[in-house]
Amino acid sequence: MGNRGGKRSVVVTAALLVVLAIPPTAAWLAWGSGANPDREVQPTELADPEPRRPGPPPLPLVTPPGDLLIDRASRLSSLVSYQLFSQEELDELVATGVAVAHLRMTRENGVNLLLSRFTARDDAEPEVTKEALDGIYAAGGHQRVEPAPAGVTVRRFTEAPDAPTVSYHAHYVRGRDVLRIDASGEGGLVGEKIDQAFGALLGEQTEAFPAGEPR
Repeated sequence: MGNRGGKRSVVVTAALLVVLAIPPTAAWLAWGSGANPDREVQPTELADPEPRRPGPPPLPLVTPPGDLLIDRASRLSSLVSYQLFSQEELDELVATGVAVAHLRMTRENGVNLLLSRFTARDDAEPEVTKEALDGIYAAGGHQRVEPAPAGVTVRRFTEAPDAPTVSYHAHYVRGRDVLRIDASGEGGLVGEKIDQAFGALLGEQTEAFPAGEPR
């Protein structure tokens, strides 16, 4: 887990100040429930006779705080069983050319946190997937949150002012991936915890793996 302080806290604080000023709106909610010791390096006198092949790139997802519930790659056909995405979202993932997904989900203090990686086929455009998914939430009445990290679209939804269910959904493109950050939970006293948990996770994820081409 990365450092949760420093410059990330500035982004988080700025985002939450705007978030808390957003009025509740009637809409639907698609997601929210569900479900080494160090070794001394010995010097060598001869160079490796064969060049080393680079290893696989790191999984571009941080680990949210809390109890780890899901951490695995899945075929799109398997996502139905998790009940974390609406049928409309699953249809868009297929239609826009997503080949595979990786989900990492935790729960802490009544807040559900989910990071998703949707990897596009070579003949598909990740930006199309991002816009399709975000469009579903925009049409459902989720309010856009500003400011947000560069290249990231963030939306927030409150079910009702008296007993709200609060959820966040953020999408951005990194290389061939659409990366998504979700947070949800029952409102009331938990509402502020959801705001804080999402803000911290958004800052950590986008600082570690910003939008654009990986370097």
